[in-house]
Amino acid sequence: VLKAAVLGRPPAAVVVDRVTLTLGADARGVTAFEQFLGGPLTLYLASSQTTVNIGTVAQPRGAGPVEVQITGTRDTLAPIQSDLTQGSFKVGIRVPAAAGRPRSFDAKIATVLYFRALAL
Repeated sequence: VLKAAVLGRPPAAVVVDRVTLTLGADARGVTAFEQFLGGPLTLYLASSQTTVNIGTVAQPRGAGPVEVQITGTRDTLAPIQSDLTQGSFKVGIRVPAAAGRPRSFDAKIATVLYFRALAL
């Protein structure tokens, strides 16, 4: 939850500045994203009412950190602004599985989001 005391008042809006994806070090059966993710990857934020796409990666490669190309703007995030300022949203990815993925693997993806609160 963004505190008004830090900005002096509630933020006018919240935007996403940057997102990185990193394959967890405890992955089993895979060592790189392209082994199990087919691409393209879409990153989204969701509230209880709606889902907003915020970024893409053509084909995640390596173990990361992989930079997500941010496509979400203040305007596209408008439907979930209240949820963003309250911290009541979910983060998700949509991506096809790689055709040659291993039969068995375990992978966690650390997703780091950098937000910016706008006072104007």
